[in-house]
Amino acid sequence: MGRLIRAEGRKLRSTQLWFWMLIAVIALTSLSVVGRIIGDTHDGTFDPSNIRDIFLSGQSAFIGSLVLGVLAVTAEFRYQTITPTLLATPSRVKVVAAKLGAYALVGAAYSAIAIVVSCAIALPWLSAKNVPVSLTDDHLISAFAGVLFAVTLWGLVGLGFGALVRNQIVAMVVAIIYVIIVEPILSLIPYVRNVYPYLPGGASAAILDTTSRTSAGNDNAYTLLSPALGCLVLLAWALGLSIIGATLSMNRDIT
Repeated sequence: MGRLIRAEGRKLRSTQLWFWMLIAVIALTSLSVVGRIIGDTHDGTFDPSNIRDIFLSGQSAFIGSLVLGVLAVTAEFRYQTITPTLLATPSRVKVVAAKLGAYALVGAAYSAIAIVVSCAIALPWLSAKNVPVSLTDDHLISAFAGVLFAVTLWGLVGLGFGALVRNQIVAMVVAIIYVIIVEPILSLIPYVRNVYPYLPGGASAAILDTTSRTSAGNDNAYTLLSPALGCLVLLAWALGLSIIGATLSMNRDIT
């Protein structure tokens, strides 16, 4: 399995995809940090109670991780590189498992870069505003851990979805529309919103350990899962989609 994971890594490095997704991760994180700091500054004064939210900005990198995961599988089918891959490793389950392992490492690297970018922008900016920040504070450590796990797992969810759908354009469009439009709408619909904590977006919100774990102002409020359960639920989505995709592919022609 180690050999297969390394092969997936070499395959990714042979393209420019990882580079452009990295640029997207850096850009999204930077915009999020800047937007949060400006938004939380009133009359030239920054609200220190929102410091943790600033360092959660790295979560915006999940889009880059998700897209990279989707393309990890769908691009192989689109450009028919899946054929030599399966000739070298006939077991489609092993191929998907190797991709999960390789892209977990890539997702972790992207999330770490997102954390570094958020710190590089926020620390000097907040210092200029005379806002004290301690990176060893428990709240910030939990924020960094949340970003690390959430961004990494979203990449695996994308990979699993790509394995299930296979069509690159369809998978990309559906995945992006779902996370940006569908889930937010579901979280607002009475009664239906009770399911939200168990959806990928709800699990991700739990991992990030938002300050208010309960939706407020209505009779159909939902409560987010604990960060640990959020990790398990998002991982279950990734593995579930991957297993279903690998299983269905057994009866599909690869061309």
